[in-house]
Amino acid sequence: MNDLMNKKRSLLLTILVIAAVFSVNSLTGGIFDSIADASLAGFFRRLSSVLFVMLGTMILRKAWIFRFDPDLLKKGWTAAIPLWILILFMLVSFLRQKPGFTAGPADIFFFVMEMLCVGFSEETLFRGLLQNAFHELFGEDTVGHVIFAVVCAGFCFGAVHLANAMKPGISLGDAAIQACVACGAGMLFGAVYFRTGKCLWYNVLIHAVYDAMAFLIEGGLNGADSTAVITQSSQKISTPMLIGQTVLFIVVTLFLLRKEKVEPLLG
Repeated sequence: MNDLMNKKRSLLLTILVIAAVFSVNSLTGGIFDSIADASLAGFFRRLSSVLFVMLGTMILRKAWIFRFDPDLLKKGWTAAIPLWILILFMLVSFLRQKPGFTAGPADIFFFVMEMLCVGFSEETLFRGLLQNAFHELFGEDTVGHVIFAVVCAGFCFGAVHLANAMKPGISLGDAAIQACVACGAGMLFGAVYFRTGKCLWYNVLIHAVYDAMAFLIEGGLNGADSTAVITQSSQKISTPMLIGQTVLFIVVTLFLLRKEKVEPLLG
């Protein structure tokens, strides 16, 4: 009974830390709005998120999530192939637009660093901390428990994107569409995380590239800010497309977490 209570307490503390990180980052984010260079401001905003995330990880005493096991990564890296294929399609879509950048070398550098910061912050919070908290609570003794933990963490990842509706220029509908897509993507990221022996760094890379491509498609290096990216991408997704994309993410997640692949990693 005490062990179960400790696991529930750990999950609650993890959720509180995540909420605190988002709240503090939202309050301090306005500090950087005075910076004239938008790309530099974006980088500093995301860098502050990284610092808050690191502080939260230290508070929870979960520094072990940054470990790296090359043998497990070598066996499981192929789990991310569906994501890499999706990124490839996004790249083709981007190139078909025949893009012309108005951003300079410094803007591109800060953009890349910003995307890496986003990947690190979100993967640390939702896979490294939250998904592992769910794993600890439900256990990793069965395939079902593993899937349940991945689904719960993915759902939470999608839900926090609803907070974007509080930003000026983003409607609740646009935020809800982004949340649905993020929910499915979060589950897929969670499946890759588990299959690679919980290699956070591989997930950080994929997440950063995925977000970068989504941002570039909507003109991220041609003056569009995050608000414009969310609004424009949401307007392009019809209801059938949204349902289809979310279902596809879930199906691929379940495929990656099939019995013969998960059982060797249990425990």
